Amino acid sequence: MPDIEDGKVRSELLLQHKAFIGECHIFDGSSLLLPHKLLLPKTELVSLLKNQVVKLTIEFISELSPNSPDCLRYYNILFRRILKQMNLKQVGRNYYNKQEATEFFDHKLVIWPGYVTSILEYETSITLCADVNHKLLRMQTAYDLITGLRDPQTRKEDVEQVSKELIGSIVFTLYNNKTYRVDAINWEDNPRTKFKKSGGAEITFVDYYREVCNLLFQYV
Repeated sequence: MPDIEDGKVRSELLLQHKAFIGECHIFDGSSLLLPHKLLLPKTELVSLLKNQVVKLTIEFISELSPNSPDCLRYYNILFRRILKQMNLKQVGRNYYNKQEATEFFDHKLVIWPGYVTSILEYETSITLCADVNHKLLRMQTAYDLITGLRDPQTRKEDVEQVSKELIGSIVFTLYNNKTYRVDAINWEDNPRTKFKKSGGAEITFVDYYREVCNLLFQYV
């Protein structure tokens, strides 16, 4: 309390109590797996999020047996954690090696090598499937595309042409390694426009990215 939607932030709040839960644990954003049982069936902890007090409640649900189907989910979480410790970057469900990227400047493209992994049941045991996967990215940003279509006389964007180029495409944000599909462009709003967060509070896009994503940029 209050509710935090971001799984990464949830993990950071829980890690403030690593001395209590122990070094060895698996957390997927909602379920916590421990090798030992806590003293109390229900434990309340207090964490800090940018000077805001957040209460965490950990409640015992069940004991996980070795042959439980839920074990596969935790095995996959554990393996993804290993890939992350290898400094691979997560994009979607897969992990890629940004340091070993191959750049093609003539075509303005870059390729990230990576892996697709999954742990599944196979006959009487479990099996690890690992396959090579590559992520193809354009070096050109959405901003580069928009400025390239700007009229040099009026310094205004060709709205129709920009919409034709961007709508329906997939964009990739480097600060969180996530992909998004462009379904529409709102030409009325700007980074100073306010919107309502899940809690009902209003915030500008500039302040949101500064507060949530820890990004600082200049808007003119």
